[in-house]
Amino acid sequence: MELEPQDLPLTTEQLARVAQLSCEEVEAIDSALSSNCNASWRKVSYVVGLALHQLPFSGIPDAFFASRVMEHVALGNLEGRGDLKRMRYSEVRVPTTNSANVT
Repeated sequence: MELEPQDLPLTTEQLARVAQLSCEEVEAIDSALSSNCNASWRKVSYVVGLALHQLPFSGIPDAFFASRVMEHVALGNLEGRGDLKRMRYSEVRVPTTNSANVT
C-alpha cells in the first residue's frame, strides 16, 4: 500500500489569510486543538477536523491547523507518533508521565 503524499503546503492566498490572524485567533486555534486531545492516541486529521468545526474562521486551511499540532509536538505540549507531515498517518495525545515525545 502506497502512502499518500505529504500534506500540501499552503498556497500564497492561504499564507496571506494566515498572516492576518491575530495572536488571539492563533491562541483560539491552539486551544481548540488541545481541547480535542486526551491521553489516548487520536489521528491528527480527527483533531484538526474537530477544531475546524469549532471555530468561526473562514479561509484557514487544515494544513495550518496541522502545522500548529506539529509545533505543539515540538514544544512537548503534545506527544506525536507517525508521520506528522501526513495528518492521516499520524497521531497525537496529551503527554503522559511515562512516555517520551518521540515520533
